Amino acid sequence: MTKYRVYGLRVNNQRTPITVTYPVTFTWKLISGKQKRYFLEISTDSDFTTLVLNIEKFTSNTKFVLKDKMLDWNTKYYVRVRSLNNKDELSEWSTVHTFELPVVEWSAKWIRPKKQNNPDHPFLTKYNFKTTAPIEKARLYITAQGVYQASLNGNRVGNDYFRPGFTDYNHRLQYQQYDITNLLQNENEIQVLVADGWFTGYYGWDQSKDKFGHRTALLAQLQIEYINGEKVTIGTNENWKFFDNPIQSADIYNGETIDYRVRNAIIGNGEMTVINYPNKKLVPQEGPSVHQITTLHPQKVLKSTPNETILDMGQNMVGWVRVKVHGNKGQKVITRYAEIMVKHKDFYTDNLRNAKAMDTYLLDDDTEVIEPHFTYHGFRYVQIKGLGYELNSEDVEGIVLSSKMQVTGSFKTDNEKLNRLEKNIEWSLKANFFDIPTDCPQRDERLGWTGDAQIFAPTASFLVNTQGFFKKWLKDVALDQADQGGAVPLVVPDVLKGMLSDGQMNTTTGWGDVATFVPWTLYKIYDDKEILVNQYDSMKSWVDYMMSRGDNPYLWDTDIQLGDWLALDSPHKGADPVFGATSTALVATAFFAESTRVLASAAKVLGNMSDYLFYHSAYEKIVEAFQSHFLDANYTLVSNTQTANTLALKFNLLDGQAKQVAIQNLVNMIYNNNDHIVTGFLGTPYVCEVLADNGYQDLAFKLLFNEDYPSWLYQVNHDGTTIWERWNSVMDDYTMNPDGMNSLNHYAYGAIGNFLYRYLGGIRLRKPGYKESIIYPVLPKNNKVNHVAIQFNSENGLIQNTWTRKGYQFQMDTIVPDNTEAIIVLPTPADKKDLLNKLQMKYPKMIVGLTDKSTTEFMGEKYPLGPDSERSLTVFGADAVVITVTGGTYNFEYQLG
Repeated sequence: MTKYRVYGLRVNNQRTPITVTYPVTFTWKLISGKQKRYFLEISTDSDFTTLVLNIEKFTSNTKFVLKDKMLDWNTKYYVRVRSLNNKDELSEWSTVHTFELPVVEWSAKWIRPKKQNNPDHPFLTKYNFKTTAPIEKARLYITAQGVYQASLNGNRVGNDYFRPGFTDYNHRLQYQQYDITNLLQNENEIQVLVADGWFTGYYGWDQSKDKFGHRTALLAQLQIEYINGEKVTIGTNENWKFFDNPIQSADIYNGETIDYRVRNAIIGNGEMTVINYPNKKLVPQEGPSVHQITTLHPQKVLKSTPNETILDMGQNMVGWVRVKVHGNKGQKVITRYAEIMVKHKDFYTDNLRNAKAMDTYLLDDDTEVIEPHFTYHGFRYVQIKGLGYELNSEDVEGIVLSSKMQVTGSFKTDNEKLNRLEKNIEWSLKANFFDIPTDCPQRDERLGWTGDAQIFAPTASFLVNTQGFFKKWLKDVALDQADQGGAVPLVVPDVLKGMLSDGQMNTTTGWGDVATFVPWTLYKIYDDKEILVNQYDSMKSWVDYMMSRGDNPYLWDTDIQLGDWLALDSPHKGADPVFGATSTALVATAFFAESTRVLASAAKVLGNMSDYLFYHSAYEKIVEAFQSHFLDANYTLVSNTQTANTLALKFNLLDGQAKQVAIQNLVNMIYNNNDHIVTGFLGTPYVCEVLADNGYQDLAFKLLFNEDYPSWLYQVNHDGTTIWERWNSVMDDYTMNPDGMNSLNHYAYGAIGNFLYRYLGGIRLRKPGYKESIIYPVLPKNNKVNHVAIQFNSENGLIQNTWTRKGYQFQMDTIVPDNTEAIIVLPTPADKKDLLNKLQMKYPKMIVGLTDKSTTEFMGEKYPLGPDSERSLTVFGADAVVITVTGGTYNFEYQLG
């Protein structure tokens, strides 16, 4: 029997944090038992002889949150945990983790070159110093107005990119802390390169610069503690020196120019100047940083001549190529990047619009490897010109960059096209979770579109742990929202500033709802009440804003709206009809209702009962307003579209006959469109779920497995390796859709992943953090899939489900994490009574409840606002088997009915 043990201890959702901020959250997982008590120790030494905190609690909850500021700043702490289970078995201590709480008393000064002929030229500054005794520990605290890369004694500091990261610099600027203890010598030289980045570089399709400032600057402070107790601080000031460097220009959109002939010679007398900047804006780093997450190699050589090489990396990716080269001094080599070879032969960059996406290198005699530093590209194909010889494809590596997040989910079936679709979703996530959640990674945009993030958050949070990533970004959502009186900007950080619709639009439904939807998603998935605490004012401000928009506070029928963006049922004529046919007032009021419901739920979780009662009542009035305003005498929505009916059903805005009419209208519209959808950004994420939840699973799977336009597999069939912005971004003849807004790496339609994981894979959430889960796979009757293997590493442990169907023979293997419970719904067996008897004999201690109701609402009311549940679950099939189990491994084999 497996020994009871603790594993997976994390501090603020990190395995090996250097620094954390308050509140400090400790989480862990268990194997082979249910916890009834835990012991958590925090010490200033690794032997735990000097305890700072000794926590003992009787609870099954595997989380401890330290809110009170009881720990000292800049002190290294050690933490461990052990657990006692309900059999009184005491685990061993967990693996020990360390952490620090940074606070910097900045004596360093902000500096930049005193005189710089070209302010767009990244600057290099250096400083030399000595150490005087053996070192106990040393830390580098560093940030920049721009992006930086630091090295110490020729060794790179850290392995992350694009630091200090992207925040709304008008409000806050992150700094990083690095452990440099092992990099120091007796004599030392620190070098820091600083480039424009998001701070002063070109950003936004208006091709303007200086969104946050006119010039770059650096702030760095080294704090050294010697074993003898002496402490030394070395900071940036006017004594640092300005040097030339090979990087002549670096821009996120336009690429980088590097002249390897340039040496790091001091410029003039190397003067740096001190500038003023409000350090109150400085905050410690939050969330994961951008890292190289993998390396790709070319899959095909499409053209190879001495003057031009075109390579197919086999995957639309984000980053750049690193190339081994040889050449002559002054020789120019250019790399350009593209997403598609039109008609499989023409290198196509028109969809990049104004982004040049080009890196230029001037070689020196000893140049061996070329790659950029402060730019990134979205591409599958790379063109390399100017080498003068035929390049060996083995000399090229694709450097894949993304925010580094723990992989939590996997999904695989026996249908290779469906597997490719799921991989496309994963790769679009990797490409666009780049310090902020961007819309696309290749053209002159790459903005933090709020609607795209809201749509995709549930899918993303299955695949990777998004907790830290979204927490960091949501703080900017709240700050930028406050600047607009509660209206959530279209993009965050808000660089558009009302640029859309000639300044007439600064928010829109579906996009602004990121303020409510994403915090609620994080709470449910990670059992993270702190995100609700942090974002509650933002959530409330958004709902209050919507209530203020017209004469009727329960109806949002004013303002310009994007509506069901890029839907195919647009009534508008013109070159690029982007607005769907669904009434924007209907869409706005539907999301208004759902955001208000979510806010009321959050208020209840946080114990704010006055707000709960107020917004619960408001929610009910919005539903009444929706029904009275958007239903005709025949119970049909006045804007009778696929998206209108989908949203009304998904958000439970209809009941009785009106609900039945909406279901039938949705089904009929899909049938009448040859079993295809015409939904856009706001309808597509929910349509398959709504069909499956209302008894039309077969139609939902028909939509999923369609292979002609418009469909998800159309993209797969047309060589897509990421999710496209449009249903027809690539035409049947493999030409590019001529409309100017056309990305081949845009995750919004990848929200179908949530349907794959919850319905086809069968893993669903019942209580926050998956403390209770539901295992309920829905089997497609079309036999397009007969095997699915899915797993999700939840806050409470690994959930795994694998099912196989061979004719009428069915097998399912399920793992439910220890210290949790699950409801398992088994597809209808040929002999229900026999199966139940076998299960009771096989798992007499593990099964704690059985029911054979054909429709079972496990989770409270029909439409609960309670904190601990999702909406009600409907089980289809009169003879489906429903069992309740505790943590363990389960195997089911039987004949299907």
